[in-house]
Amino acid sequence: MTRFLQNISIRERVMLGALVVICLLIWASILSSRWEESAETLANARKTVKQQKVWLDSEPLFQAQLDQSLALLDPDAMLDGTALSAYIDSYAREHKLKHEMTTPAIQSSKLYSSASMRVTLRNITLDELIRFQIELDAKRPYIAVEAIALAANRADPRLLNARLNLTSLTIHSDAAPGS
Repeated sequence: MTRFLQNISIRERVMLGALVVICLLIWASILSSRWEESAETLANARKTVKQQKVWLDSEPLFQAQLDQSLALLDPDAMLDGTALSAYIDSYAREHKLKHEMTTPAIQSSKLYSSASMRVTLRNITLDELIRFQIELDAKRPYIAVEAIALAANRADPRLLNARLNLTSLTIHSDAAPGS
């Protein structure tokens, strides 16, 4: 190696030295950016751990609030997907409403299940729609209207076509207080 350095000109030695210095600077820059990324990741992880510790330390408070809220609910009034479909269908048939329903989409978690479905009411008067809304409000918080879209019937502007997105909640029995 020393023989190689002795055989090259001073200009070539300076160029080779500059190349080595540039390579070292690039390498140091990459190490520095990785160090900063690691430090940022570590800081975020520590922040997340602190937040989780607060949540975990507050678990008895959350459990007490959950038990208090669950005590206010009536398990017999809760509707799963099938019961929601049956309830809406029976109401529509009883009041002679032209309706279409989608199959309820069920989402389950450890604490509760929700059933979402779309109901379309065709050629309904505003009065009938208001009565339907009042009926749904009577079932609150067990049924919620998440969205409603209204369109006038072009043949008869006194009639509406209404599309409602409904959701019902069912609290699992193992989430009830004292279980």
